[in-house]
Amino acid sequence: MFIKRFLKKEKFDNYDDYIQNAAVVVPENFNFAYDVVDVIARETPDKVAIIWMNDSGDKKLITFKMLAQMSSAVANFLGERGMKKGDTVLLFMRRRWEYWVLMMAMHKLGVIPIPSTNQLKSEDIKYRIKAADVHTVIAFDDGAIISEIKNATGDIIGILNSFFNISKLWLVAVPHAITINLTFCSIKYLIQFLEASIIASLD
Repeated sequence: MFIKRFLKKEKFDNYDDYIQNAAVVVPENFNFAYDVVDVIARETPDKVAIIWMNDSGDKKLITFKMLAQMSSAVANFLGERGMKKGDTVLLFMRRRWEYWVLMMAMHKLGVIPIPSTNQLKSEDIKYRIKAADVHTVIAFDDGAIISEIKNATGDIIGILNSFFNISKLWLVAVPHAITINLTFCSIKYLIQFLEASIIASLD
């Protein structure tokens, strides 16, 4: 089991032995995306990492290799546009499979994601932006939450069309700390990168 690599001791003689010696060994500068996801992707690339299904019955299987490659592609895309370690990002993705790719990408960048419910109103969003010094808001294409984000932050900077070839994704640069300035054409780079990653995963 992969978890063995992070355990000081796996088997115990008795309860006292467990109390005294049970411990998780966390490597220095541990990063879940690099030290777990990417390692499993190298060792067992075809192992399934995510099984996702929506209410309509649409199903998607993502292997560790696909997750590692897509998250690296997204991390490169966001990093090249100014997102950096320590930045805070409000994330509105509900239960979409893309959420997990974004989370791993942010781990790789050292960005701090703040998963948020799509039930937030503009005042809730304003409060979180101020309290957490939020730099960027990322949200799926939902009219209600996009409207609340616009009321909280001002005009939308850019829209990513057909993000991951499946859905629309909005990236909003918060006016007081703009880190990303997207144009409509910039999504082409990410889509090409992701398509290449997916194709490589299927080879």
